[in-house]
Amino acid sequence: MDKKDTTSSISSLTDDGKIVSGSSLPLDESFKEFKNAVNDKLANMDQNIDTKVADIQKNMQEFFKEIMKKLENIESKQES
Repeated sequence: MDKKDTTSSISSLTDDGKIVSGSSLPLDESFKEFKNAVNDKLANMDQNIDTKVADIQKNMQEFFKEIMKKLENIESKQES
């Protein structure tokens, strides 16, 4: 059974018509840079989401505190 070739290379034609295979290093490096850029963006997005969730939780806590204060005021007025 043949093994699948997982390597890549860049081929080009010389002036005399010969095919020359070169290293795939520039392509590999470009892909690594792209992958790192995508991973960095995803990490930043994840951090931004976490920050926004924390902000929403804080706002909700403040909102409920205000509601509780208003309810306490209403109850104290009714008792008077």
